[in-house]
Amino acid sequence: MEYDIEGMVKDVYQKPEMVKIKLDEYLDKAIQVPSPKLNYQRILGLVNKIDRGDPDYATALEYLNLASVDLIAKLERTNELIEIENGTLTGIVQDLEQRLQIDLPTGLKNKEKFKDDKETKSSLAIRGDYPLAAITLDLDYFSNVNNTYGHLVGDIALKQLADILRETSRKTDEIYRTGGEEFYILAPSDDEKGAFYFAEKIREAIQDELAKRIYETLKQKQNEEKITMNNVKPEEVTWENYIINYEKNKENMKITASMGIAVFRRGDFINTVIETADKELYKAKKSGRNRVMTKGFEPDLHVIKLHNKG
Repeated sequence: MEYDIEGMVKDVYQKPEMVKIKLDEYLDKAIQVPSPKLNYQRILGLVNKIDRGDPDYATALEYLNLASVDLIAKLERTNELIEIENGTLTGIVQDLEQRLQIDLPTGLKNKEKFKDDKETKSSLAIRGDYPLAAITLDLDYFSNVNNTYGHLVGDIALKQLADILRETSRKTDEIYRTGGEEFYILAPSDDEKGAFYFAEKIREAIQDELAKRIYETLKQKQNEEKITMNNVKPEEVTWENYIINYEKNKENMKITASMGIAVFRRGDFINTVIETADKELYKAKKSGRNRVMTKGFEPDLHVIKLHNKG
């Protein structure tokens, strides 16, 4: 906003009432913090003198010019504060939006984000003319984990699974938790064969690592608890009880995953591809679980063994 105080004063004889109104507006728009150097009441008094044709016109004009500089500085500072506040609010909104797209127990993207991304990623695949593999994953008999060891252990299992998925995926792959023990991966540039061996790598890591990682996490929490709860009776130490229960049933503690794959290409509908991946997952479950099924690809079992060893 520009402040033409001199022009305002020169017009005083023609429209003195407008001068007062404008000056009042400027003063109101300042942040209403009184200046230690300027007395705005005096400004208004000088405007009145000008209205009466007072010879102190030059003094009034000089003082009003000084007032204009002070007002401009205050308003600029006010604008800065507003920009800072707006920037802060924008940051908060963006942070909340991001949080709404995150699954809190695992830190992975959630179902709502998956709904948005499948459309975006498929559009990018069409534009770039590359395939997009849709991989769906479901833990086998996961309800047994919750029933046998408790939901806290179940939460640990999900978090550790998320870590395994991150470690075995590429930076371009997107991972989502869409339900209790249901996950999706969108893998750009992977055809059926590439997606299958990628999924096999994940399946094997879950089979070999997940139960171990759960136990290691329980031991870690037990040690942390001992440090912070020295005065607690043994029977009241939560993680100790979980460890005992886990070790008692560890022979039955085997967590595996079944996975289904379908590949999106130009001319396909992404929702149809997702449904196909779900059907392949269902086939994997019906075929004995702990396996990967891919639409349009039949792997060589000998090659799978060699690939997994490598």
